[in-house]
Amino acid sequence: MGFERKCLDQVKHDVSVKHQENIEPWFEYGTMWCNDISEDVASTIQHSIINFCEKPGTSVSKSEMDQSRPCHYGMYRDWAFDIIGEKNAL
Repeated sequence: MGFERKCLDQVKHDVSVKHQENIEPWFEYGTMWCNDISEDVASTIQHSIINFCEKPGTSVSKSEMDQSRPCHYGMYRDWAFDIIGEKNAL
């Protein structure tokens, strides 16, 4: 859990500095998720995770869910960020 907490803190900091936004990302089954953010913020999150990992060959797959979906809060978009390492890189 230490890795996830530190990564979340770094991502929140980077987004706050660059976009002056407060976001609430979370990890679920090894994937970072964040709701209702712009493509620009999603790119910042992607680069922040890569920089946090500091491992050669590490990349982050950024995925926007196909469509907005309603919930009791209204419409929003989900973004998923999966950390991908080269074989034996992590």
